[in-house]
Amino acid sequence: SCHPECNGICAQNMDSTSCTDPQTQYCSPYEYNSTSQSCNFEPTCVDNCDLCYNTIECQDCSPGYYLTPSKLCSETCPTGYYPNGEVCEKCHSDCSECTGPSDSDCTACVDPKRTPVSGICECSEGYFENSGV
Repeated sequence: SCHPECNGICAQNMDSTSCTDPQTQYCSPYEYNSTSQSCNFEPTCVDNCDLCYNTIECQDCSPGYYLTPSKLCSETCPTGYYPNGEVCEKCHSDCSECTGPSDSDCTACVDPKRTPVSGICECSEGYFENSGV
């Protein structure tokens, strides 16, 4: 399938620099069939995907599903990511699990010696901050 800027005609998949006929009909969300030189009218997207530009990566998931970093659609985000609208976004670097993007949204911490307190990863009992001295 072609990059959207190619309007369905291209020499290489998903490459906007190789459009061969930018005046032709844009095929998305369906793929361009180079043999018939027309759009395929059956979607070939991954499961639970409403918009795709190839058969293995989704661009927009069906309602109730999140777009994961691997461009698949899932009812939940993978560990280390949180749902933001319809996509999964990476947690803050302090968080191994989270509810949002900041360092105060952690539900689990990357450092096993830290525990989330009001969403912030703080030293667990028996540990203290190393001042670097």
